[in-house]
Amino acid sequence: MYKSYQRKTILLYLGGALAVGAALLLIGFFVYTLALRTEYRAFALEVNDAILTCPAQGREIARGETRLPLSAFDLDYYDKVLLDQGTAVLDRKALEPDKSSIVLILGEKRLWFIRVDNTLVNLRWETPEGVRGYTVRCDLITFAQMNAYFINLARAAG
Repeated sequence: MYKSYQRKTILLYLGGALAVGAALLLIGFFVYTLALRTEYRAFALEVNDAILTCPAQGREIARGETRLPLSAFDLDYYDKVLLDQGTAVLDRKALEPDKSSIVLILGEKRLWFIRVDNTLVNLRWETPEGVRGYTVRCDLITFAQMNAYFINLARAAG
């Protein structure tokens, strides 16, 4: 009889420890997610401020060798990705741009849109102070739509 109670006690303590451990992991995950979202929001506001303060003659959009002037209307299209309610930040990595990446040139600052997959986009922000980046999932605009918009801009310009 004593061994039966001893087994039940051990199982009870083990189950309690697992429950507390799972709760601590869940709390840690929520804290990490909240901190990441807060950092991204500050990042998006900083980029948005740079977009709003950049003069019209200093704005360009480029992909590969194609470089075009960027109107305020077209700039607003790409800016929507940053502050949209449906934009979810996944991590804080700055990926290296490739030949399919789209870059907004805002004076001496650069905002790269780098395709991770069709719904994931890495935002790489290059300034004289350094490079930062975040991978986001945007419900409003996919990378394929951004790419098609750039192709239409290039056709209209050329």
